[in-house]
Amino acid sequence: MTNRAEDEAYLVLIDRYIDMLKKRLDTLRELIITMVAEGRDTKTQSELLFAMLHTMKSLKAFRAEILDDSNERHSALISRVKTEG
Repeated sequence: MTNRAEDEAYLVLIDRYIDMLKKRLDTLRELIITMVAEGRDTKTQSELLFAMLHTMKSLKAFRAEILDDSNERHSALISRVKTEG
């Protein structure tokens, strides 16, 4: 079982990955728009975009899971302290 400080560190790291991925997604979208305007094939870029969006969804789900678990452990600890105190 991890403690709240470890959970916070994981959340910060995941948030950084999400921010980096958002920037890369924006850049890729701009590239795709440019390529479409030029009449170029975007199949490879579209596949990459799909994979990146899937990764983003997974990161957000993982973040939510860590946050929920952390909050549940924290609430359980507070309840235990109140009943024992």
